[in-house]
Amino acid sequence: MCAASAHTFTIMKNLILCDLDGTLLRPGHPVSSSTLETLTALRRQGDIVAIASGRSLYAGREIVTPEMPIDFWLFSTGAGIVSWPSREIIRRNELTTEDTTRIANYLLSANEDFMIQAPVPENHRFTYHKTARSDNASTDFDRRCAAYPGLCRPMREDEPFTAASQFIAVLPPDESRINAIRAALSDYSVIRATSPMDNHSVWLEIFNKHAGKGNSAKWLAREYLPSKGIEITSIYAIGNDYNDLDMLEFADFGFLAPSAPSSLRERFPVTRQDTDGALTEAVAAWKLLKS
Repeated sequence: MCAASAHTFTIMKNLILCDLDGTLLRPGHPVSSSTLETLTALRRQGDIVAIASGRSLYAGREIVTPEMPIDFWLFSTGAGIVSWPSREIIRRNELTTEDTTRIANYLLSANEDFMIQAPVPENHRFTYHKTARSDNASTDFDRRCAAYPGLCRPMREDEPFTAASQFIAVLPPDESRINAIRAALSDYSVIRATSPMDNHSVWLEIFNKHAGKGNSAKWLAREYLPSKGIEITSIYAIGNDYNDLDMLEFADFGFLAPSAPSSLRERFPVTRQDTDGALTEAVAAWKLLKS
């Protein structure tokens, strides 16, 4: 009598990664019906769809609803990943107390304005340090603090540092200052984003080296999904800002929404449609949907 052979079956799927603000989402508007229909069609045919957003779970709660047709949400620029719609957090990337102390001391010595976000999932809460420096995009800094009443407070003098999800340093688009911070903190993931509030100031986000949209997408595609018997055949990404760059570079195929900075537009194709139709146009160009 022959023993039965054990067989392991692997499911082949595509992974589609979508930035949210400025790519799928226009300020003050919901995600368009065209975009929702495209996301639904992709999932219906078996593709895996993920939102990769700078928003925290708290900041995105009214946009990324339980009914949103997605499989995963890479939130806070990869500080965490949640399986949707179960809302199970399957990955957390944190800065240790030692990391937080080192980064804070450097930013204090550099006289920069910064915020320290609490660990996931409470990373919508933060303490902040604001200097008297007049060119530190102070209006944008104040605007972000005002947007989180009761959830933020000034950092106390001699306050001990603890673990955190990330730092956000707010500064004007000064390349020399940006490069100096990146050089000093090269052991970390330092990601540039354009402020979603004034669309001008730079939010320099500092994470542990495993965070970022690209690193989180890589973990999802190469570790987590294969452990579930899913092999990703091709990766597609659409974004619109500097914090999408590592995700776009990781993808096999990338597109930018029209609001992307000119330096990025030179590297990737750009959709003609804005937020309401950008994903639908990109999916059509990729020929992803089967007729």
